[in-house]
Amino acid sequence: MPHGFWALTRLTSRQFLGLAFFLREFPLRRDVDFHEWKPRIRWLGTSVDPARIGFWHAACNEAVVPEESGFLNAARAVESATDCGLRSNESPIRWMIARWRDRSRSRVGNFLMSSSELPCAASALPLEASLPTSVDLAQVIERTNRTKVLWLSFTGFTLSFAAWLMFGVLGIPIQKEFQFNDVSLAWLSAIAILNGAIWRLPFGMLADRLGGKRTFIGLLLFASVSSFLVSSAQSYWQLMLFAFLVGLGGNSFSVGSAWNAAWFPPKQQGFAMGLFGAGNVGASVTKLIGPVLIGLVPAAGVLGGWIPGGWRFVPFLYGGLLLLMAIAVAVIAPATDKKPGAGRSLKAMLVPLKDLRVWRFSLYYTVVFGAYVAMSAWLPKYFVSVYNLPLAKAALLTTPFIFASSLLRPFGGWLSDRFGPRKVTYGVFIVGALISLLLFLPMDVTSFTICVTLLGITQGFGKASTVKYVPEYYPKDVGVVVGLVGSLAALGGFAMPPLFAYLKQWTGQPQSMFWVVFGLTAISLVWLHCVVLRIRREEQQTI
Repeated sequence: MPHGFWALTRLTSRQFLGLAFFLREFPLRRDVDFHEWKPRIRWLGTSVDPARIGFWHAACNEAVVPEESGFLNAARAVESATDCGLRSNESPIRWMIARWRDRSRSRVGNFLMSSSELPCAASALPLEASLPTSVDLAQVIERTNRTKVLWLSFTGFTLSFAAWLMFGVLGIPIQKEFQFNDVSLAWLSAIAILNGAIWRLPFGMLADRLGGKRTFIGLLLFASVSSFLVSSAQSYWQLMLFAFLVGLGGNSFSVGSAWNAAWFPPKQQGFAMGLFGAGNVGASVTKLIGPVLIGLVPAAGVLGGWIPGGWRFVPFLYGGLLLLMAIAVAVIAPATDKKPGAGRSLKAMLVPLKDLRVWRFSLYYTVVFGAYVAMSAWLPKYFVSVYNLPLAKAALLTTPFIFASSLLRPFGGWLSDRFGPRKVTYGVFIVGALISLLLFLPMDVTSFTICVTLLGITQGFGKASTVKYVPEYYPKDVGVVVGLVGSLAALGGFAMPPLFAYLKQWTGQPQSMFWVVFGLTAISLVWLHCVVLRIRREEQQTI
């Protein structure tokens, strides 16, 4: 038995079986087609990229006897790698990956190995037609990294958004405990939204300059600590302070948008940024699990009070989940990040903010995102006060609005990729204005829920189409522009809940909250229509 057999013991069982299966099914011949066997070994251990097996194939070609069993071939392959410099305490897989990385940095074209480069090879291996080019490998790695960035940012944004807007449900039991009025409750929800708004521009710039990965991890850690603090608050003013701090996690939108825009090509940015933005569904998480957890966990807590109970358990849970998410991003996200703003001066990065178009996009986003944030926080209270529903049912009836506005966002991004963001946004404003008018009228709970859900659908499409504008007009300044657009929209979301409360107080009509939504939608529609008319005139003059 070749001594390479013992080196195989340092492989995981999954990697060993996969390698043995591969060598049994596809003996290492010089004429083997990479594209034939790549899908068959895709299930190897996570430390082995199928594309990288191509290098091992080249390195071990001369050491394999095709007629022998897959087990012996695997042993011979590892023995060959050992003869080529494998240290006794080093995994064969890791050694080959390290060698592949060293070679790939300095080589262009096909992976051609000569005897001087590989001591165990008797001669140069003519693999031009059988192995992938470095361009192929780069594309595989790039796609893998994009997928990691997209799903990590989506999950982290979902958790951050859940913690950011948790006071929409928690505010009601908090109000009972601390005995404050509806206006004070509105300010508690608004203060968290405020801190998730005012820092979006600087955080977007940080993501462009330092990379989305590091900035995202920092925000997740800060939001985690702040959530733990919320669970320990003992007065209304402590709640206000800790709610303000936890709101910083809301700035993860501008960071994640810049991060995804840096990794995805223009033709895929609408869908990718739409899928990332679907993390808005986090607003429904507290509404789904909050009332249940508040009822299940005793108010005195568990483990002798180390884990708080009642409403305090929810922010404590979010704190732990955000901490785990920060660790996951640090471990899984690509080690080398993309930084489109690296090396640029602050003045150069802020140049797009002089463009009136950016401020117009901010108004659009206030209609579809600012109103969404405000309504997500205010609707549970609306259902309780207007229809006398219990908190659990009020939260449940708010969920369809949140799901519609969040989960349809990727579809809105796809539509924007296909038809352009202007057409999608146009339709969003027309339909949204009509639905807002209907909501002026008193109606039963079923009709109200349906109308609000339809409004949420328009907001979901509109959020994706508005953000799609940004990389089309400002491909190198996505973080900055999205930061400003998102900041102003979130500021609108901060201002709306108190405005809803004051309008109800002044008019005695709870439906007055939709006066604000309709007014903003109508203004945006008129402005967009004027822009479209101007563009058409310019096109006619050009013709």
